[in-house]
This record gives sequence, C-alpha cells and structure tokens, in this order.
Amino acid sequence: MARIRPEYLPPDPVDTLDHLPGHEIQCDLTFAPGGLPDDTGLFRTLPVLVMVASHSRFAGARILPSRTTDDLLAGMWDLLEHTFSAVPTRLVWDREPGIGKARLRDPVTAFAGALGCKIVQTPPRDPESKGIVERTNGYLKTSFFPARRFTSPKDVQTQLDDWFTTVANVRTHAVLKTSPAEAFTTDRAGMRPLPPFTPTFGTRPAVRLPRNYYITVDTNHYSVDPAYVDRLVTVHTTLHQVIVNGPGGEAIATHQRIWAKGRTITDPAHQAAAKAMRQQRVTTPAPRTSFDIDIADLNVYDRLTSTPTTRTTA
Repeated sequence: MARIRPEYLPPDPVDTLDHLPGHEIQCDLTFAPGGLPDDTGLFRTLPVLVMVASHSRFAGARILPSRTTDDLLAGMWDLLEHTFSAVPTRLVWDREPGIGKARLRDPVTAFAGALGCKIVQTPPRDPESKGIVERTNGYLKTSFFPARRFTSPKDVQTQLDDWFTTVANVRTHAVLKTSPAEAFTTDRAGMRPLPPFTPTFGTRPAVRLPRNYYITVDTNHYSVDPAYVDRLVTVHTTLHQVIVNGPGGEAIATHQRIWAKGRTITDPAHQAAAKAMRQQRVTTPAPRTSFDIDIADLNVYDRLTSTPTTRTTA
C-alpha cells in the first residue's frame, strides 16, 4: 500500500520562490543522531538552531540548552548579532511550540517588534516554504555530525563555527554558481542594521524567594543571597548565565548556566551568609515586650449569667 499510494493521491503542486536580497532568513531546529554532550559529558537530545539567508544561502548555527521560547530567542539574537550582523525583513519558522502555534507567543511578538521585522510561521505540512533551511539541516547531518567527536557544548559550537566558516559558506553553491559568503554581500546590503539596544528576552515575572534561597531554571537550582528571602526577585537567563535581580534591580546572584539536568549550584558566599543568619537567630534572645498587658476580668461572665434573687414582702 505504501508503494502504490502515491499513484492515487491528487497532485500537490508547489510554487518556485524567488528570494530577494535581504528579505528573508529561514530558521529551524535540527538534532544530531545520538545526541550531543552537556556539561557533564552526558549525551542528550540538545537542539541546534540553524538559520539560513534565503537569497545567498549564507548560514550559521547555535547549540541550545533547550527549545523553550527564551532559549530560541537568545539563539536567534546571537546568530543575528554575530553571524549575519543585520536584520532581514522577515524570519520564517515552522510550527515550533516555543515560537507559537495558533499565534506567536507574546515574547516572540515583542522580540520581532524590537528587531523591526516580521516572524512568519509556515502552514502545517508545507516543508517547501522553508526548504532552504531543511536542505541545510540535511547537509549538517550528512557532512558535519558523522565521524566527529564532541566533549562539551562549547566544543560543539567551536566545531560548528569552524565548519560554517571554512566549508559550508565558502563552497561553490550548485544553484548560485558562487559561494554563499560572496553572495551574502548583496544579501546583507538589503537588510536593516541591528537595533541599537539588545532586545529584552529571558526575563521571568518576579517571584518570592523561598526559605531555601534557591531559584529553579530548567530543572537546575541556583542559590541566591539569603538576605532576600521572602522578597520579590527577578530571574534573567541567557544561553550561558543565570542572573537574579533584587527588588530594586540590583544583581544579587550570577551563575554560569548549567546544561545538565537536576543539578544544585551553590555560591559559597550565599551558603556562608545563610549559616551566619541561622547562628544569629539561635544566639540572639527573643525581644521582651516593654509594656504591660492588661489581664481580662473573667468574672464578668459569672455576673452576666447569674440569676438575681427576688425578695418577697410579707
């Protein structure tokens, strides 16, 4: 049935797309066969964000710790800033849950507004709409991942950058008859400059710091100054850092982000401060009241409930 089914399906024609310089960058996630190593060397299914300029086929990739919205936005900004150094008219995605389904997620809409571009999602079951990045994904799986060894996320990223610089972007493209790096000169000329300020992403709503003075990011626990217990703190994450700000916006904890799962990261200064606070609580006597408290007269209930005696006059 699988062999003869195509003979009975109706035709499904597709259009030939003409990609203008500077108009579009296609985005997608790909996954290495067998996974990629985290900080501990354990191989897990870590996503790799791939972005390709449609006109020039100039491409770049970033390994991500997760496929959450914050990490997708951080990866896109990292590539736009350091690989493309410009912003196209639109960024094209499929129906990636971190980007949106029925509509774009609110942080994605805000990110697009800060860049001054559109983020467009392709219709379901329409891979041709972003076929350029799909072919780059296939190129990675056949020409980059096989026969390579990786030791850490940093090692993966270093090898990715080197491969795109020395192989993928300098080869002569079969369709363009030139290299993507040469064609990207025209492509970038049609793009907008980067915004003057880094877009805001990765910031969570304020939460109250619990007694154990730890916050959780992607199943990992990071310590915070215990002086802020029971106060509102704001957590900001990047691909490489976890930063906690106090109620006034001051930084009260900064940690290197761990890509492993279920780890507890403790700053020795935070641990020492918590120990000192516990000792002070034990050794400091409880404050005594400096005023007298009136003692209620409970006999008032007896007087109210007692039955008065009635005298009879002879």
